[in-house]
Amino acid sequence: MRKMTSAFLIIAVLSISTVLVGGQVTPNMFRKVSDFDGDGKADFAVTRNENGNKIWYVWQSRDGFRVFHWGLASTSDFNAPGDYDGDGKTDFAVFRYGYSNNPVAHEFHVLESGSGGYTTTAITVFDFLAALPAHQDYNGDGRVDPAVFRYGNQFTTGRLTAVYSGTSSVAFESFFFPLHFPIRIGDMDGDGNAEISRSHRETFFTTITNPVTSVTRYESFGRFGDEYQMADFDGDGKGDLTIFRQSDGTWWWIRSSDNVVNVVKWGMNGDRPVPADYDGDGKTDLAIWRPGAQSVFWVLGSQTGVQVFPWGISSDQLVQF
Repeated sequence: MRKMTSAFLIIAVLSISTVLVGGQVTPNMFRKVSDFDGDGKADFAVTRNENGNKIWYVWQSRDGFRVFHWGLASTSDFNAPGDYDGDGKTDFAVFRYGYSNNPVAHEFHVLESGSGGYTTTAITVFDFLAALPAHQDYNGDGRVDPAVFRYGNQFTTGRLTAVYSGTSSVAFESFFFPLHFPIRIGDMDGDGNAEISRSHRETFFTTITNPVTSVTRYESFGRFGDEYQMADFDGDGKGDLTIFRQSDGTWWWIRSSDNVVNVVKWGMNGDRPVPADYDGDGKTDLAIWRPGAQSVFWVLGSQTGVQVFPWGISSDQLVQF
């Protein structure tokens, strides 16, 4: 039986706060989430379809407002931000779904913040399985690796394929779909490599494998309808197994530092989870984006408390890792 701590937080508008935290932390994959200006604090970002273009609206915690065109306003371009060049800043990136005949080329289009260069990585497959982006830093070099999960109907095998930065395509894992589904949870053991993980969609029995050592662990956590999230709430550089229960806005996570289960209500039905380090203390903060005529980010900072930031409209697409 796991130990449990709990807290109940009633969401209310308290203030529009500015995050001011001194010091510098060494960025790992959890601390770099949604940090477009590289100051160690997550930024607020959405994309909007305008005249056939995907327009990014970003409020950066240090460098302020930025509006940028990157991608096409179509169903084939998915937001796929991440630090692809290893400079500590989130890059503008989209995953472009390939609709061509066999073979099919799915592409990552990245604007690297360090060099300003435009890179395209194609993952060519020889089947007609549907595909989803699965980008993470799988080889621990500080750079996000383009990756694709392909799947079909209930009689097919899902396949996870990634392109290590600077190397060739590597097929990671095959597993039965749709009962098992891939999830992105980051570096769970602190060695710098994002784990390869999949969860049974009905029982939430989760398999977590280190891509370098092949060491595998198993967890039973959550229930049908929960969403896995990438988070390090205790700031130890190891991922905390985390779920967001959208039906009631409750977060559940297993803290890696002491194996304690935490339960916090932060959000409500219809909210979108956007956990990241918004106050720059090296710990993931609870955060949601509430879509509406005036969409709003609600952040519970581990150092700064409640931050409420109006950003976006209901038709925008959320930018999240």
